[in-house]
Amino acid sequence: MKNVLANIFGKFSKSQPEVATAVAVTIPDGELRLNLGVKPGHKVCLFHAPKYLLPLFLKGDLKLTLDWVESDSDVILYWLQFQDDVIDIMVNLERMIKRNGRIWLIVPEVAAGQHGFTGNWEDARRGVLEATSLVDNKVIFLSRGERGTQFMSRKAAREEAAMENAAEPRE
Repeated sequence: MKNVLANIFGKFSKSQPEVATAVAVTIPDGELRLNLGVKPGHKVCLFHAPKYLLPLFLKGDLKLTLDWVESDSDVILYWLQFQDDVIDIMVNLERMIKRNGRIWLIVPEVAAGQHGFTGNWEDARRGVLEATSLVDNKVIFLSRGERGTQFMSRKAAREEAAMENAAEPRE
C-alpha cells in the first residue's frame, strides 16, 4: 500500500460523506478549534497546516508544535501531501497520541485538482483501519474545500484512559 495517498484525491463529494457512519459538517474557520476537539492547554501538532489557519492555533493557550509531534499529544492535524504513504503516517501518529486523543487527516481539495489525483479515499481509510487500532467517527469540511476525517482510539481504550486519569492523584 505504499504511496496510497497518491491515489486518494479527487473522489470527494461535498454533498455526503463516503463513510455512512460519519457526520459531515462544513466548519467556518472561527469554530474550527472547537469542532476539532482542541481545548485550552492541549498538546496539539500541526503537519503541513495552511498559513491561513495558523492564527487560530497561535493564541497562546496551547502547547503547539509545527511539522513534528511529541508523545502524548491530544490532537494531531495532518494535511496530507500527494507523495505521503497514509498507512505509514497513521501507524506512526497513532503511537504519539494519548488514548483519548485524536488524529485528523485532512485532504486539501485544491491539491486534488492541481495534481490530478483520481484515487479512492475509501481504500485508504480501510487500510488505516486495518493497520491501526483506530476508528473513524467524524468527517468535517473546512471552509476552503478541505475534507478532514477524525481517527480516535477505540471506545474501550478511551474509557480505560478516562478511568486511569480519574484514579491519578490531583496536585
